[in-house]
Amino acid sequence: MRVLEPEVTEDATALRAVIRRFVEKELFSLDAALESAPGPEHEEALAAVREKARQSGLWLMDISEEFGGQGLGMEGMCVVWEELYRSPSVKPRGADVFGPNPGPILLATSGQQKERYLDPVLAGEKRSCFAQTEEAAGGDPRGMRTTAARRPGGWLLRGGKRFITGAHRADFFQVISKTVSETGEDLGFGCFLVDADLDGVQVGRSEQTLDGELVWEITFDDVTLAPDAIVGAPGEGFRLAQGWLVRGRLHQSAQALAKGGRGLEMGADYITQRVTFGRPLSERQGVTFPMVDAWTNLSAARGLLFRCARAADAGEDVRLEAAAVKVLSLESAQQALDWAIQVHGGLGLTESLPLMRWFLDVRSKRITEGAVEVMRHYLGRELLKGA
Repeated sequence: MRVLEPEVTEDATALRAVIRRFVEKELFSLDAALESAPGPEHEEALAAVREKARQSGLWLMDISEEFGGQGLGMEGMCVVWEELYRSPSVKPRGADVFGPNPGPILLATSGQQKERYLDPVLAGEKRSCFAQTEEAAGGDPRGMRTTAARRPGGWLLRGGKRFITGAHRADFFQVISKTVSETGEDLGFGCFLVDADLDGVQVGRSEQTLDGELVWEITFDDVTLAPDAIVGAPGEGFRLAQGWLVRGRLHQSAQALAKGGRGLEMGADYITQRVTFGRPLSERQGVTFPMVDAWTNLSAARGLLFRCARAADAGEDVRLEAAAVKVLSLESAQQALDWAIQVHGGLGLTESLPLMRWFLDVRSKRITEGAVEVMRHYLGRELLKGA
């Protein structure tokens, strides 16, 4: 049973067939082995898959041709993510199976910034991470305390970030900060490229989150930055961060729908085989009605996801649509996975199946990159404008 296929372009349909074949051949065969494999074996196996992706021409697909990529838009990438995350062997942030993901901020660099940061990331020589969240500034960036003050010959960065994924292995950070002039005037938010080995930069304690990911603290203790460490101009940081977050919300949504959809398939297969009290579970409305509700909501969410992706490719501002997509996709996927776990009974609570892990991953995404409550608040505010 597959969730209803959304309306997509012919190119996206052809791409789905290619990605599905690759994932089923190269990743599904690894799923059982990697379920119990420790970290190094997991990474070694995925490194081999990455090399096969490169050889197959499935590399840097969402990077423009200007930078050596294939120039896929958001519609194409949503197809890629949906197919990729149907494999349990792919971690929550495992989209790099098809190449590094520099993000929209690095793609906005130019000149020496591009040579020093973007090019090495695309070549796999450097790693980066996005650092915006703080203790008192998650969904509300106005609570941000990290500040970059303009100084003669550059900037002075003070503050810290928390819940940053990948900070421990990043060569540099993409830091969103408040900016102030030499006289203390507020210049708005800025985005800075901060090398991890600079004096005053320290990656501190880590914490494990619900989905098994490690997140880290970073502190900036009077870090001196060069004048060209800022991407764009002071005041443009929030716009650049929104580009990252909109992409991230569509990525999260496609990932959740992939896991919710496959969980629904697994549950549907199981209830046709599992017999209790002399009848298959599939003959009980108490089992099938929740399945139908989950299938309907997943199908609706997929339609909204691809409508939003096409609008993004057309250059439209899709912040509103991306917020709605995130809310519907994550809650629909969690509903589907909850049902799949329930109908599998005790088996659904074990690591023999990926359902429990997928459920925890989807649950965590209701908080990260914009909590669903913040998304609803934003949607309500925007929808009532002019009412």
